[in-house]
Amino acid sequence: MDKKTERLYLAAKELNREINSQASLARALNTSSQVIKNWESRGISHQGALKAQQMLGISATWIETGVGEMFFGQPETPIDPNVVQLDRKIRNIPVVSWVQAGNWQDVEELNPDDYEWVLALSKVSERAFALRVQGDSMQPEFTEGDIIIVDPEADFHSGSFVVVCQDNETTFKKLIYDGSRAMLKALNPIYGVLQMKDDAVICGVVKEKVKLY
Repeated sequence: MDKKTERLYLAAKELNREINSQASLARALNTSSQVIKNWESRGISHQGALKAQQMLGISATWIETGVGEMFFGQPETPIDPNVVQLDRKIRNIPVVSWVQAGNWQDVEELNPDDYEWVLALSKVSERAFALRVQGDSMQPEFTEGDIIIVDPEADFHSGSFVVVCQDNETTFKKLIYDGSRAMLKALNPIYGVLQMKDDAVICGVVKEKVKLY
């Protein structure tokens, strides 16, 4: 295998031990297994290294030369030990259907080959899932096709973006309170505000948006 691609695998696996094959690395970089196969024999392209830096935080310079720090932005000198460092663990998140989101199950029970996967850069629980935004009710912040990372175990409050199951439908709205009443607000002003019913279930809190091109 090409040395540059070996370094890419090494760093990606350090971020997430499940990135250990052509298929898993392809999912992590939102590309095809054929592209990864080409990199293994011919070497990763400069654009590929930049994409790994953008999506995974792996230094493009380190991938291409082996010089410097493995991760982009990592300080070359020790930082103040009193400063809290970010947990660099990145989690693979399955993109599920809106029907599945209303009755979610643990990731461990999934067949990986049945799902598209994205990487969450934010800190989320093992039960986190992803959804592809539909419609225009949450524009301009969220447009159709955007992917949102949803954590069922995250705390919610007024102003949180939440995925809610209500009247046997799963919807994505901003949670607000009118006195003691919980309301679901669309960001697009052409849509109204809904009152959240007593039997409604908050499936999770949106922690991150993934914009793919």
